[in-house]
Amino acid sequence: TDVIVRALRNAGIDLQEQLHDDLARAPKSYPMVSKPNANIDHRRVRTLLPWFVRHFEELAVVGDGETVASVGRPGDIILMDTISNRAGPDH
Repeated sequence: TDVIVRALRNAGIDLQEQLHDDLARAPKSYPMVSKPNANIDHRRVRTLLPWFVRHFEELAVVGDGETVASVGRPGDIILMDTISNRAGPDH
């Protein structure tokens, strides 16, 4: 998450600030956050996922037989599901 935060800052997007503001505006979109903390919320994948869904466009889903290299482009953020018994991306 730190790499994403810094990369987006280099692109002119302050993810830490925007996530904190979005949490204040739409707390129901972040049910996993019981008490917002602007110093840590942007460092949790589960908290970032709703922000990305709300503010970024999904371009592709990697399916059977495809590789990340075949769908990803420089600058894309790729979310991965690495825990087989829990649905959805975790990294």
